Amino acid sequence: MATTRGLGHVVSVVVLFISFAILTNGYTPKRQLNTYLNPGCVKDCGGGLAYVKARGDMDTLHFVFTTVGTPTALVIRTNTLADREHDRLSFNWDKLRSNDSAGAVYTDNPQTKVLYSYGLMFTRLFQYNDTSDDADLSHYSAPSSELTVFDFLDNVTMWENLLDTSSDELIILKIQQTDPDLSTAIMNGSLTIQFHMFDHEDRADDLPHLQYNEDTTHFDFILQDIDTGNRSNARYGLETIFFSEDADKGDMTIEDVKSIDDEYSPGVFSINNLLSRPAVKANGGFLQWKPICYMKPARARSVATAVKKYGPQTLTAEDKTNTGFVKNSIAYAFYGGHKIIDVKMSYSNFSFGLSKDGFFTKNNYTAWTGSLGYGVPPADKVSTLVISVISAGLGLPVVLMVFGGLFVCMKNKFGKKAKTTSFSENRIN
Repeated sequence: MATTRGLGHVVSVVVLFISFAILTNGYTPKRQLNTYLNPGCVKDCGGGLAYVKARGDMDTLHFVFTTVGTPTALVIRTNTLADREHDRLSFNWDKLRSNDSAGAVYTDNPQTKVLYSYGLMFTRLFQYNDTSDDADLSHYSAPSSELTVFDFLDNVTMWENLLDTSSDELIILKIQQTDPDLSTAIMNGSLTIQFHMFDHEDRADDLPHLQYNEDTTHFDFILQDIDTGNRSNARYGLETIFFSEDADKGDMTIEDVKSIDDEYSPGVFSINNLLSRPAVKANGGFLQWKPICYMKPARARSVATAVKKYGPQTLTAEDKTNTGFVKNSIAYAFYGGHKIIDVKMSYSNFSFGLSKDGFFTKNNYTAWTGSLGYGVPPADKVSTLVISVISAGLGLPVVLMVFGGLFVCMKNKFGKKAKTTSFSENRIN
């Protein structure tokens, strides 16, 4: 009985450990988030600007999301001041709306020190008629009857006011319509870029379940119900510009990190990181994504398709000067004309789709998730739950065998008293 009770205690401990791993979901906020929509703007705010201040003990991250000019996410890392009221960014809307926005984003507290800054511009959307079904954007170039290019600048694209779409923890940039003169237009919220804010570390609820922490923001790039015209084989691609303020002039690079574990994204064994400072990841910015997107709002492996990357390609000083996307961005408003030349920039294209997946027109929906953050990019690893289950699966049989063997041995030794017969008692008289 004692052995049986001991075995029961061991099993109970293992079960409690697994239950703890499953049920524990508490967290401690590591940053205090404050969201301001169109701060300082009274009228004529365009698509608008969202400013999120993520205040921590060691530093403060200032996230700026806007469709004023080129749709951009700008992140500025500063020291954290004791003066909470003035520990924030300021915006000059007259300059933001002018032809030269340099100096429109600034810190007016002399004690504020900018430690680092980086961000991501969404510049152009490509729609191409993939008649060969090879899902390769590089096979098409403009101008072409098979390729339509949508510029995201506000003189071509009208954006909905984010005051009507956003909340404290979810910033939504949504196209109202593109230029109606285009052969195929995007209208009625068919293109959405939404940013999720976090004050702790965890994983996203939706596939591909990217990790996040207090130094990151997740974005969803969503296309749905777009009139593709006569292009029954339509696919889409996206152009982005990733930028950072760096004394290091080394090129940005994309690393492809392999994993043997697909617990969170079934069938996906890699993750991509575009790094602003490849040599010192801990002090740089990153763009992270898994090479997968989804063709229905209810994300599942059965409706997954591929994301293909092209680049990155470094922008030259001439590119930065002559590219309208840069000159008309919130990045230019922050860095200014004299400093924008020294900002490291690279553009990358992404295409959505895989051969024989039915094209975009199969479901008229594509959603791609990425992460923009500071520091070392999160890496997939086997979770505590999986380790617990594996340990239980391998350990319990061993425990049962050991304790079972001991129980049998002890029972055989002490459970019976063997009766021994002497020779003298059985001799024949």
